Amino acid sequence: MSRNCLAVSALIVSLFANAAAARDIKGKVTAIDPDKRTISIKTDDAEQIFDISKDAKVYRHVGSGRKAGFDEAPGGLKAIAIGDDVTATTDFIDGEERAIRIKIESPAKKRKQLGRVVLGKVAALDVEKLTIALTIDDKQQKFDLAKDCNVFKLFGNGPRAHFDLAPGGLSDVAVGMEVTLNLDTRDGKEQVAYIQVGSRSKKK
Repeated sequence: MSRNCLAVSALIVSLFANAAAARDIKGKVTAIDPDKRTISIKTDDAEQIFDISKDAKVYRHVGSGRKAGFDEAPGGLKAIAIGDDVTATTDFIDGEERAIRIKIESPAKKRKQLGRVVLGKVAALDVEKLTIALTIDDKQQKFDLAKDCNVFKLFGNGPRAHFDLAPGGLSDVAVGMEVTLNLDTRDGKEQVAYIQVGSRSKKK
């Protein structure tokens, strides 16, 4: 057998070995680091840590019954939370096993109302000073934003409508938008814990 044939045979064997090694891991998330791109998953057998590929996709379970399915999570890795049930699909990239797709099996958790809820139209937003002003009943009110203030947007429509993390965070909030502020008291000071953009209720 020629050297070329041997090389081709070795390549085919290697490709089949890697393909066979690709697998789905089902378990519960015990740690997630979006910056370092690592995830820890606890299965029935053990806890495993995986590197996440740069182009990995994250999907979240939405809907129920016949309308149930998976939509890409707008928040990407930030949509994954400790305690979520997930299915991570891995493959070998440059000789290392990495997660190339993560499906969040757990339904999106309902965010509890933290304190006051304020509805209005955005009149001003200062990301650097962490302040937002709303026009409420023709009057402007100014609020302080928490440093970890999240922004949730409404995605989908009908039965599949759901709030999820806005990919751009505060940059997805613009003057003129109708929003809901959820406030909480921290260290004796009322701050906006998260902002909801959009509403499931249809305007009459």
